[in-house]
Amino acid sequence: MLIRGFDRNIIKGNTIVNAGLSGIRLDTVFPVDKSEDNEIHDNTIISATRFGLKVTGNRSIIQGNTINQSGSRGIVLSRTEGVIIKDNSITNSVVGVQISAGTTNTVVTGNTFAGNNIVNLSVSAEAEDPITAGNTPNLM
Repeated sequence: MLIRGFDRNIIKGNTIVNAGLSGIRLDTVFPVDKSEDNEIHDNTIISATRFGLKVTGNRSIIQGNTINQSGSRGIVLSRTEGVIIKDNSITNSVVGVQISAGTTNTVVTGNTFAGNNIVNLSVSAEAEDPITAGNTPNLM
């Protein structure tokens, strides 16, 4: 699923298996468009080749998703502001959540991580003001 440059999307209740490159990707046509004010919740993504879920844009809520076996990253934020990642389960990926450079004011809370190969949460030194709290690491 690929959506570029659209606002106020609600992506809810999908099951995506063997997704190819990305399970769900809310992206921008940089630098002109932005994908803002989106809700991505209660989806199941299994076996995405690269990213389970990737968001580039502002003020999105990523909540209650189950992401398993992403080839690279479970959830990736890139050039975002004001995104909340809450109550997701990210398992058996290389990296659970990656917060990339250019990302500001992100909240990562209440997520469950298990079996991720390298790290559960990766925050770039260039990311500004991330808040992480109440995440449960390595249940496996």
